[in-house]
Amino acid sequence: MAMTVFRCRICTRSVLAAVQPSCCPACGAGQKWLPAATAYHPSAIPELAEKLRQDLLRLREALVDSSRFYRAAARVADDEEGRALLQALALVTGEQAGVVATMLGEAWPESAGETGDCSPVHRENLLEARQRTEQLLQLAQEVLDRAPDGRVQEVAAAFSGAGRDHLELLSG
Repeated sequence: MAMTVFRCRICTRSVLAAVQPSCCPACGAGQKWLPAATAYHPSAIPELAEKLRQDLLRLREALVDSSRFYRAAARVADDEEGRALLQALALVTGEQAGVVATMLGEAWPESAGETGDCSPVHRENLLEARQRTEQLLQLAQEVLDRAPDGRVQEVAAAFSGAGRDHLELLSG
């Protein structure tokens, strides 16, 4: 089967695959955000109203904090599935924090790759991971509600979809 290059409209990462992936492996954006590279067209980042800018700053900080938490929680997970899930969440939320930082005209947040604090109890960390994911969904929805059509709205919609997928994984 021949490989195709797909390009994520949200994080701009390229993905080589035989078939269109169901989601971006970097930022978690759903399949609709992963066109073939030949059909990829970047979206311009509009001038941000101050309230929307503040919402994006809060979202970026929550994503960085969550990425750090997930990284710590993965280290104390008591089974391989939980460890893998938390590692994946750390990578995706770190990537999402970078996408938001770019929209804000900021440097990629290196602190998203650091390890934060968590409980020594895996089950407690899974409960907190669910709460954090619900908070991120709420923040993404606030951005989505305030964002004009275009890039910011696309990103918030993609993050909301990824967050719902993450909640489903954390519930299983």
